[in-house]
Amino acid sequence: MVIDPLHTVAAAIGFASAAFLWLALLAGLALARGWMMTKFKHSTMLATPGILALMGLTLGVVHGCTQLAPPETTVRVVDVVGPFTNETDPYGIGAGVIALELMIAVALSITIQKWMGFHRWRALHATVYACYTLMTGHILI
Repeated sequence: MVIDPLHTVAAAIGFASAAFLWLALLAGLALARGWMMTKFKHSTMLATPGILALMGLTLGVVHGCTQLAPPETTVRVVDVVGPFTNETDPYGIGAGVIALELMIAVALSITIQKWMGFHRWRALHATVYACYTLMTGHILI
């Protein structure tokens, strides 16, 4: 069995993305619950989850695009954009696609937070827990 080095790189990028998103989730929980607010400046605590999530989402997009690079890949462009379209692994890849697209939507919602209102934005932001669960399913499946 020959292991494709591009697949290994894509997997490493995917795991790095998952690690950054996990740290963003923990930092967001610490911010929402008020933990560590006396230890760090408020602006630092507000920026940390966003920066970690942005790094994780960027690596997630790179992970998806890297799956297209190997010449003998079973992943097509439509599989990276549309969920459940891959013939080899529709559920695993589909869970990853849905998780990434929803997380990007939640990240973009920060720009319209004032227009949405804080409570609606926070309810939308709570879907990140479901997205993280889908991402974990992508990793395990």
